[in-house]
Amino acid sequence: MEEKYDKQSSKSSKQLLSLEKDIEHLKYLITDQKNDQEKLNTEIMEAVKILHRRFDNHLDTEVEFQETVRARISKECACLSKRVTHLEQWKWIIFGGIVVAGALLGAIPLGTLFK
Repeated sequence: MEEKYDKQSSKSSKQLLSLEKDIEHLKYLITDQKNDQEKLNTEIMEAVKILHRRFDNHLDTEVEFQETVRARISKECACLSKRVTHLEQWKWIIFGGIVVAGALLGAIPLGTLFK
């Protein structure tokens, strides 16, 4: 009967040893997976940082371009405004001259000139 217990005890110890090896192996796999996950996470975060820098650079370039365009448009608008102002001044000068000429012609008796 003791021999039966010895065989069973031997089997149990072998099973325990096998389970301990499996546990050790699983711990190693879990540690390896965590390391791989951390490595991938670091790589992804670096890629995201690079993308953010590229977006920021692109936005800065776009803002600079838009400011340049706005400055050019403002300059052209100021130039056109100045020209329109000069044209309006000349228009009113001419209208004033026409009114004065009309008033002078109205004051001259033209009927007496042709008789």
